[in-house]
Amino acid sequence: ASDDQSWSHAVTYPADVKKADAVSVLEHDTPQAVVCSFPPPGNAFEKRVFTTKSVERYVVITSKHRFAAGDWSAYEKQTSFEWHVDEALSKLVLPPELDPAVLVFTRRAVG
Repeated sequence: ASDDQSWSHAVTYPADVKKADAVSVLEHDTPQAVVCSFPPPGNAFEKRVFTTKSVERYVVITSKHRFAAGDWSAYEKQTSFEWHVDEALSKLVLPPELDPAVLVFTRRAVG
């Protein structure tokens, strides 16, 4: 797990959470799967997930309210991944008042 720990004033991070921003992790760790929980709206790093060759699956825990979390523009503009809202997983996210949405992106087969 990694986090830039910009919320360290309000969150205590476990020792095994690597202090690193998302772009650095994508560049240096070449992950096959990425999970992101409530990314800031219109952030700059999610676009990088879609252009990182090693990433085969991307799971985003976000809100159905597009202004609240995630880079919905990047989700809709990318063409390398098929994606859907996993309704069963979305129902498990708390609190339900956030109108959570779990988005699952799977890289399209090349060829």
